[in-house]
Amino acid sequence: QNHRQSPTPSLCVASTMAVITNVPGISITVHINGEVAQEYPPLDPTDECTPGPPSNICYIESKSNQSFLVRLTLSQERTTSEANAILFTVFIDGMFARGKFADRHSTCQLSSPMTVDIKDQIIQSDVAGHCIRRSFSFSPVSLVEETTQATVERDSKRAKSLGCIEVNLATCKRGATRVLQPLAPRRNSDFVLAEKAMK
Repeated sequence: QNHRQSPTPSLCVASTMAVITNVPGISITVHINGEVAQEYPPLDPTDECTPGPPSNICYIESKSNQSFLVRLTLSQERTTSEANAILFTVFIDGMFARGKFADRHSTCQLSSPMTVDIKDQIIQSDVAGHCIRRSFSFSPVSLVEETTQATVERDSKRAKSLGCIEVNLATCKRGATRVLQPLAPRRNSDFVLAEKAMK
């Protein structure tokens, strides 16, 4: 098999981002190497959100090995509490990455917006009873000339969600805490896909 690095000086990342006009007081941004990522509207007019809860799709540029985080910002007017909290979850490449709660009492007067960052995930360690905190970063994608139809079909499914950052928000009531279950680690942080799967 012949491996070659795909020529990707930048990647367009589909994500549920920015301000949703009918959900006031909440915004989502991606920060790359400490800077807010520039957002772009979809190039394809058919690339729209499916019917359901309010949502938004846009694209950002990225480069391999850059670190990033996803930030939820609540305005001063957006009041939350333990009985009316916001569940903030992030999915990367179609897989759950991490979730957090955002809540504050309505009696708490803040002079600035409240921010909640998700910048890493907790994964299992090879050492029993331990876990690893792994920061988010954009992984390189390598293409391989693969003629096996089964491999092409498998990689085509993976490619559909590759490079996608999905953010879900939901209101909820905070309950009892539970022990954190670390995620199973990926075998390789880089992606090797059949070239035909990307076409």
